[in-house]
Amino acid sequence: MMNRDSFNQWLDTCPTDGWRVVSDTYGFIHVAYGIEEDHEWVEESSWSQFKLATLWFLFGGVVSLGVFSMFISFMSWWLM
Repeated sequence: MMNRDSFNQWLDTCPTDGWRVVSDTYGFIHVAYGIEEDHEWVEESSWSQFKLATLWFLFGGVVSLGVFSMFISFMSWWLM
């Protein structure tokens, strides 16, 4: 287990200075490293499926709200 001083010494030996401390609380230091990512691994079909799923989710929400408002309207009319 490292203490704070040995961790800071180890962090200074890292080959890049592209890190930042996210949080520093009692017993824990969270450090984030920025990296360059290659986005070629994202296939177009998976992105299309994600967009389609999002569209279906939004459509379902709109339909649910419409049905709920129709139900409330009917119940208001029926109880009068």
